[in-house]
Amino acid sequence: MCINFFADQDYALAFQCHPEFKANALESWLIGHACELAKNAIDIRALREDCQTWSEKLARQGQ
Repeated sequence: MCINFFADQDYALAFQCHPEFKANALESWLIGHACELAKNAIDIRALREDCQTWSEKLARQGQ
């Protein structure tokens, strides 16, 4: 899975991901980018909860 975030100053944020979603890959990404997420006040716990809620459906839809 490839995830990219792009920001342009304080007014634009873009998110790109590929549909072949795998929850374990997202967890690795969250761990690797914990500092950046915390610096931007992004709640990692909420992202993990959303992952648990939606990961099965996303994996099926990405096939």
